[in-house]
Amino acid sequence: MGAARERGLPVDERERRDLCELLAEVGPDAPTMCEGWTALDLAAHLVLREHFSRWSVEKMAAEKAKGLPALIDRLRGEPRWCPGASPACAPP
Repeated sequence: MGAARERGLPVDERERRDLCELLAEVGPDAPTMCEGWTALDLAAHLVLREHFSRWSVEKMAAEKAKGLPALIDRLRGEPRWCPGASPACAPP
């Protein structure tokens, strides 16, 4: 991506892109700063947080079973729901 376009991207879009690139680079088994959580756990948590208002342990397991590449693909898209965000980011 060109430097001019890079500067034009909102911070949240740049951070989302960078996070997705990092998750792909480190792989599903990489540890995170959250003790006991792997990169796969974190990616599944973020997908669930953005796409569902409530979820269960079973739903977390189902998302993780899809694999890290599938979760990264979902994270690269627009979030459907942003907890604590403005009404402009509310689900359709």
